[in-house]
Amino acid sequence: MPRLLQTGDVSIKPFKDTLPDESYIILLLGVTGCGKSSFIEALAGPGQKLGISGGTLHSVTQKVAVFQMINIGYEWSYEDIRPVYVVDTPGFSDNRQSDAKTVRKIQAWVEKNSRIDLVFYFCRITDKRITRSTQGPIQIIKSLGMWYDGLTIVTTMWDTVPMQNHEAQAHAASNFAQLHDIWKDEVENGARFVKFLNNQLSAISILTFREAWRHCVSNFGNNPATALLIFEELLQRIQKAHGYRQFLQEDRSQILTDPNRALFYILTCSLREIDRQLASHVDQLLAFRHTPQGFDGDVNIQSIAYQCVLDMTSSSKEFMDQVGNELFSYRHPRRSRDSYLYCIFKAAKEEFSKAYNIGREFALCN
Repeated sequence: MPRLLQTGDVSIKPFKDTLPDESYIILLLGVTGCGKSSFIEALAGPGQKLGISGGTLHSVTQKVAVFQMINIGYEWSYEDIRPVYVVDTPGFSDNRQSDAKTVRKIQAWVEKNSRIDLVFYFCRITDKRITRSTQGPIQIIKSLGMWYDGLTIVTTMWDTVPMQNHEAQAHAASNFAQLHDIWKDEVENGARFVKFLNNQLSAISILTFREAWRHCVSNFGNNPATALLIFEELLQRIQKAHGYRQFLQEDRSQILTDPNRALFYILTCSLREIDRQLASHVDQLLAFRHTPQGFDGDVNIQSIAYQCVLDMTSSSKEFMDQVGNELFSYRHPRRSRDSYLYCIFKAAKEEFSKAYNIGREFALCN
């Protein structure tokens, strides 16, 4: 039976070249901060730091990254041991990137490299509760249409649960049971459910514990079920980002009457980031061209995209006008105050110019 075989001291290294035809590919998936990169760091072994694990709510891995296993190979037959590659991916439920964009990044990589042999899906055991944002990516994974014999659900963060803290231990055990129940059908059909203890021995045992499945996924994300899930998540992202942008805009307008340079800078940076996210979401939405099969609702993709761009442009124009009115409304100028408002006015003009150009480009392209 083909299997993954340890042939010496195990390590791992980044791989930048084209994958060999006879390679064995393991895809790591999960939400941001779930432990994918920590798993790779553990495989590297003590004393070797790859610098890819961040331990934050922002994904360190923004692109698909490939690593080659050292001294773990795919034993196809006697004396025929082929190279094994571990593929790290951007996290789902990331604050800065929609799941649609994450799926498409992975999809593009899979299409280029033809197949995936095993999938490891990572789940934190320390989450306060299994929320909708956690289950959304799980539903995406379930929608991929993979052979479940090639799926391993890896529970993580066990090393952060204090042994002497009975409440934390009970909570972790409860989460473990809940996750096992969520993945019950997949486990009954061949998927594995394991604990990763954040050390090399644990990582190696997860890799080599069972026979090696081949071609678990060959058509990543190219099905109606996955398209529907990421489309719905994208609409939710746009709605949430739009509401947050409005909130930031209102807060920033209030600073005109109560100057606060530091707060203005923070709010402006936040608005720029949310505008970047909205622009990215609009691009992802337009890529659908039409609503996916099974979508329950009356949605015009072009109208939503246009409204997003229009809102960004009009709110930028409104803020610029507010600053201008405030700046030129006093008969007796005060140098410090006017200098502050002039800087804001200049920034507002630049912001409006960018928003206007985005809107103009959108109108020309659509």
